Amino acid sequence: MNKNLLEIPEDWQLSKIGNYTTKVEYGISKAMNSEGFGVPILRMNNLNGEGFIDYSDLKYVDIPEDLISKFSLEKNDILFNRVNSVKLVGKTSIVKRVIKDMVFASYLIRVKVNVKKLLPDYLNYYLNSHLGVKEINRNLRRASSQANINAKELRLMRIIVPSIEEQYSITSIFSNLDKIIKKTGILINNLQILKKGLMQRLFTEGIGHTEFKETKVGKIPKSWNVLQLKKIGRIFTGKTPSTNVDDYWRDDIPFITPADITNKHYIRKTERFVSFLGGNQSKIIPENGICTVCIGSTIGKVALAVKDSISNQQINSLICDEINDPHYICYAISNRSRYLKTYAGVAAVPIVKKSLFELFRIPVPPTIEEQKSISNILLSIDNNIEIEEKYQNRLKTIKKGLMQDLLTGKKRLSIN
Repeated sequence: MNKNLLEIPEDWQLSKIGNYTTKVEYGISKAMNSEGFGVPILRMNNLNGEGFIDYSDLKYVDIPEDLISKFSLEKNDILFNRVNSVKLVGKTSIVKRVIKDMVFASYLIRVKVNVKKLLPDYLNYYLNSHLGVKEINRNLRRASSQANINAKELRLMRIIVPSIEEQYSITSIFSNLDKIIKKTGILINNLQILKKGLMQRLFTEGIGHTEFKETKVGKIPKSWNVLQLKKIGRIFTGKTPSTNVDDYWRDDIPFITPADITNKHYIRKTERFVSFLGGNQSKIIPENGICTVCIGSTIGKVALAVKDSISNQQINSLICDEINDPHYICYAISNRSRYLKTYAGVAAVPIVKKSLFELFRIPVPPTIEEQKSISNILLSIDNNIEIEEKYQNRLKTIKKGLMQDLLTGKKRLSIN
């Protein structure tokens, strides 16, 4: 069957998912709790978008034994998100770790397959590939901001199926890549935990200090100072050039918004750029200017500009005096960012005005050399995190390319 000019090997099948399933059923609709009453239940939020289950935010449901028996999950069950936004409907994951009596919610469809004809892992990889996403989009039904695929429509979705032997070979390749990706993710997470612990220690004890004092920002070395940000450098608020003037918007100067400030130390990419003429409508943030979000739900996010940039009015920028290390100051603000939110007060849209941002206090060593000795430690960890993230992203790109080739039969694997 070669529908829509889809070319596949002669010995492969283009068939319907329902031809390989033994069970396709909806989950349970019951009130949930976070206190651990009853049995764990998987929701659409537990499907991580990459084919696996995220167990970090489990809810619970108190149901009788007969329902537990009917809806309890087993290893290699496939969970399919049937209702969500157009972008997220069809999110699919496979159950690999089974928690006793764990069940699944009604917005999910549980799929069991005939493993003599179709491997659960193969179906999971397929539905998470570009081919699966394309087929999901072809079958979904839109309703305002949401989309839906029911059990019948899921059964009718098409899938390219090689022999069971080739399925084993293909899934083995993807599984090995996933193991490396997962190990890299664990390493990244451990580095982030290490950084968080070091920040807590370095900003309270410094390096090699034995005498300490209590201050408005807590315990710090006796020789350190507590400074308001206005004592550290020049502060200004960004401004958005008029969007009605096309000449202001070109690809010359990065335009920084809160969305561009992530959990990274540097702002390496921005969604939008302005022209040099547009840049004249706001103050330029030079390289190593410290950008802090001061309006909205993400107050306290902070990072360094890597080149001359401008920002919108949600961001206050700090340009350090020569006697202060911008890397240290950026880390110090980040370490106390949760306190910056208290400066916003209670409002529908929280705002830390420039005048209040200038009064925000951080602990500061008296010499730039000591500041750099601390920031260099944290920079080293951040650099390692960045290296591992790039490696992980490269592995994901390789996997995506292999899915394109192996799931269509464009490239074949030898079968032993």
